[in-house]
Amino acid sequence: MKRPGLAKARRGAFISKGVLSREAEMLILGRTSRLSEGEPDSGQYFGSTMFQVPLAALQERWRGTLDAAELLRAVEGSVRLRIRFMRIAVADARHRAPKDRWGTFVTETRVRLANSALHVDVDVEAALDDAESSRHGSHR
Repeated sequence: MKRPGLAKARRGAFISKGVLSREAEMLILGRTSRLSEGEPDSGQYFGSTMFQVPLAALQERWRGTLDAAELLRAVEGSVRLRIRFMRIAVADARHRAPKDRWGTFVTETRVRLANSALHVDVDVEAALDDAESSRHGSHR
């Protein structure tokens, strides 16, 4: 009796029904450059992290045709990817004021296409409490 041969595994699309695959998310994160700015001021931190992904860098590994508008909608709708970007932005903020104790972070995320690139901007705001003054019971 002859057995059937092994079936070839086929990779799915990077975007299916408007949803990014995990592989697509990893590709996007792997091709991202970022620039962070911000500083503590009067017990508050205000900052921003700008992420940029050149579409040409994605196209090199993208399965099928890369539709920029479809990519934009998929990234806007990807909670998992947006949370990853927010976590990176918060880590960058903490790096700028490591001696302070941080309150709750408030973030705002915008996704757009410009100059043949996907841009994700994450604004970060948080209350700060100077750890040194807190230990001694003084207030700002």
